[in-house]
Amino acid sequence: MPPVFDRTTPIVDFGATSSPLRREAHRWLVWPALAYKVLLPSRGNPPFNVFQRAALDMCRAGVSNAEAISRRLALPLDLIGFVIEQLLSIGMLDEARAPTHRALRLMNHDDEPSEVQDAGYVFVDGVDGRRVWPRVHRGSLPIVDAEFEHSKAKFQRGTPGRPEQVLANVVWPGSGAQPSAPSAYEAQRAARHHARRVRAFRREVSRGDADDVLDGLKSAGLRVIDVEPEPIFVASYVFLPKDARQRSWLVADPLGLGISDVLRPGLTKLAKQGKHGLPELLEKVAGQAWHVDEGDLALYLAEATKAATGRVERRLGDAATLLPADVLARLADADVRLEGAQTAKPIEDFLGNAYAALECVFGWMVSLYPDPSLFSALGDNAPENAPLLRRVAEQVGFTVSSRTLPLLSVTRGIVKGAICFGNKTLPGRLAAALLAAQRNSDHPLVTLAAREPDALECFAEIGRLRINASHDTSTIPSAGVTVEMRDRLFAVLRALVGAGAVDVETDTFEPSWGADLLLRVRARAERASESYPGLAERPNVRSRVIEMHHAALLVKLLAASAATASGTLSTRARDALVAFTIVMEAAFAELEAEASTPASIVQTISNDREQNAVQLASAAVAVGFEVEPSGQLPKALTHAKANRIRRAALGQGETLSARVAAQLLAAQQQSDHPLREVAKRLPTLLLDVGRLVDARGHGDDVVVTAAEVAEIETMVANDIRAMLEAID
Repeated sequence: MPPVFDRTTPIVDFGATSSPLRREAHRWLVWPALAYKVLLPSRGNPPFNVFQRAALDMCRAGVSNAEAISRRLALPLDLIGFVIEQLLSIGMLDEARAPTHRALRLMNHDDEPSEVQDAGYVFVDGVDGRRVWPRVHRGSLPIVDAEFEHSKAKFQRGTPGRPEQVLANVVWPGSGAQPSAPSAYEAQRAARHHARRVRAFRREVSRGDADDVLDGLKSAGLRVIDVEPEPIFVASYVFLPKDARQRSWLVADPLGLGISDVLRPGLTKLAKQGKHGLPELLEKVAGQAWHVDEGDLALYLAEATKAATGRVERRLGDAATLLPADVLARLADADVRLEGAQTAKPIEDFLGNAYAALECVFGWMVSLYPDPSLFSALGDNAPENAPLLRRVAEQVGFTVSSRTLPLLSVTRGIVKGAICFGNKTLPGRLAAALLAAQRNSDHPLVTLAAREPDALECFAEIGRLRINASHDTSTIPSAGVTVEMRDRLFAVLRALVGAGAVDVETDTFEPSWGADLLLRVRARAERASESYPGLAERPNVRSRVIEMHHAALLVKLLAASAATASGTLSTRARDALVAFTIVMEAAFAELEAEASTPASIVQTISNDREQNAVQLASAAVAVGFEVEPSGQLPKALTHAKANRIRRAALGQGETLSARVAAQLLAAQQQSDHPLREVAKRLPTLLLDVGRLVDARGHGDDVVVTAAEVAEIETMVANDIRAMLEAID
């Protein structure tokens, strides 16, 4: 008859411990086991050989001189001298050659009549009824008082002075399985494994307990004496260590020998099957281990920003006192992102913040010379204005090439907005500053052109890389190239205000006290990505989804702390919206890979934006998407330039609005286009994209609250899931 596990089954506590690791989140469980009684061999060889014991007896009697001992025992003097030196070296004799306390204890123990055999137990796993645990216990089972409550067991452990109440999940074994008693070979093998684990555990926790209950165990003499097992529950717990870099849960050894995999295979299997509340148990452990204190995170980022500000000031030298405070703040935000960066996302964030710093610099220069008449020479056609502004830049003293022309291709309205209304776009502010420098010889740009004539090339390069970094692209510079670009930017800023060169020692980045907080946030973001269908087969979308949740979670945590500076929250919100836009672009790129856009789409695109807006709204209705009550799509979605839509139609990437426009026109022509299936699942997708593009804004002009970031995150997450389901 198989053994029965019920609410009267005893719970045994062998002293589960996470040593040498410190545990943080943990949850208790009691695991079924079948305890088979065994006879263990005697405790092994005596602690001393006959010569050592005779010398110790003489020293205990007060005869400690080697010659006297040699004479009384009639043994060679050199032998006695060797034995005494040996006893001194192993700590059995003190400096006075008297037996130490440990030696006396071992001598007294050796004097007692030795037991031929001791009783003990080996264990078979109660879940499968076959696997013999590689553990042995000498003596009686340490049973604790316990009560079973529904699916839980409650018991007390610890000492009377420091009791600990434990509520544990109960793992009930399956019914009907007939266990098999371990053979003598299996029991002896368990003893050998146990002895090795004891030695390893001692090394791990630096214990040197010579009185361990299994010291001197002779596995060869171990035998099973009872084929009827005692059903028991063994107490253990699942935990994660305090170091957040260890993301995998661990299990305490059931017999108190630190951490082992005795229970892990069975626990993993049952958790995957959803039994005994184990999935929830592991979820609670992981959730606690990934907890991030909002105040700690805000304090860590504040200290990181303060350190970055110090680095920025050292690199700028005297220029730090001449440039506006908001420029230094943006540069510090950029430097925080670049600290220790090895992956694409922090480099993308650095480029965005460095570009925002440039916008602040030119905004400051525009405020120094706010002359509305400056834009009078410009027209409404950007390509026609570019040659004029190129000549102005050359007159000021800058070197201009085809790479800088995109910065100079602006309309009269953009420059007017920069001068009169504070518009923040870099091309508008740059054009206004160049026109002012042409009229004013003391303008900072005149100084810059004299010292750094290639400065416009630097600005154009940062702008180009920043645009790439703001979209779903793989053309992200390496960390080394980015650092060189940063150093070049600081040299240009020093030249702008006439400051001299600085001698900056190479910065070394030591791990900060709160760096593990960001790892926890990343772990939570990775876990959130597991709920998306088919994401494992789409690595680019997966990485972008993780970045989206990571950025949004940072905003949520920082918004919950009163210690967060408003500027920090604003820049993190901007990072989040950029991440949302990029992940949406990545999802549309997957749609594009499933159904390429016909080349004929290029011919249907007009240079008239209003005409394109009407065409896109008509296509949206035909495919099955909802539009605004006016019958149009959001302007933020239809404002894409014609040449951008054409490039997107040719598979050359481009902005989110351009990609959406190209695929929408393709879906209108193709009855099997996956965008039609998306429309059935999510008819509001285009309205969602319009809201996202509008919230994203341009450059540094992002004004959203933390609550809006959370809403948009949920919206984008639902959109991505629907798109992935449509193409799977």
